[in-house]
Formats: sequence, structure tokens, C-alpha cells
Amino acid sequence: MPKASCVYHPGRDAAAFCDGCGAPVCADCVSVRVSYFSRVAQKLCNACIAKSDAKAAAILIGAFVPFVLVSSLAWAFFFLSPLLGWLYLFSTPLFFGALALRYYRRRVEKIKAKAG
Repeated sequence: MPKASCVYHPGRDAAAFCDGCGAPVCADCVSVRVSYFSRVAQKLCNACIAKSDAKAAAILIGAFVPFVLVSSLAWAFFFLSPLLGWLYLFSTPLFFGALALRYYRRRVEKIKAKAG
């Protein structure tokens, strides 16, 4: 059985297979990364590392940008009227909390419907 060659360097023998995409890669192209959530070490190629970094950045931006917008609006309402500011400050978490509860209830119902 012939040995697999590196996807990025066709003249080199593969040292490992990427855990992300399964591509054979040489020792220079493979990197070991530990996932934050699963605490498992993974051997990844350069393309999969770039994808995971882009995904992490998207998650961070997706969480940070709404926070900045909400807090900026709170300051604007406090500037206009302290009463408006306090109402906004207390009503925003209640509104988004209600949306989250609704979302997760529907998700649980879908899971139960598929299982049952």
C-alpha cells in the first residue's frame, strides 16, 4: 500500500491526517490545537486552523457588537431622561430573556417531536 503524500507538499510523505478535513499533511503542515470546549487535542492543517480562527472571530464579534449597541443606547436614554434610561436598562434583559426562553422551548419541542 503506498504512503499518502502531503496535500500542500506533494513530494513529502504525510506524517498525520487532519482531524478537521481528513487530508494527509506532512510534519511542517500539521499543528496541534486544543479545543476550548471539548478539551481535546486535534491535529489540524493550515486551512482548518484558518477556518476555526475565522469562526472564533465571528462568535466574538457576534457577541460583542450587540453588547456595545445595547450599552450605547442605554447611555443615550440616560442622557435624554434618567427615567427612560432605567426603563430601558431593566426592560432590555427581560425582553431578550423572554426571546431566549421562547427559542429554547421551541427547540426542546422539536427535539421531543423527532424522538417521540
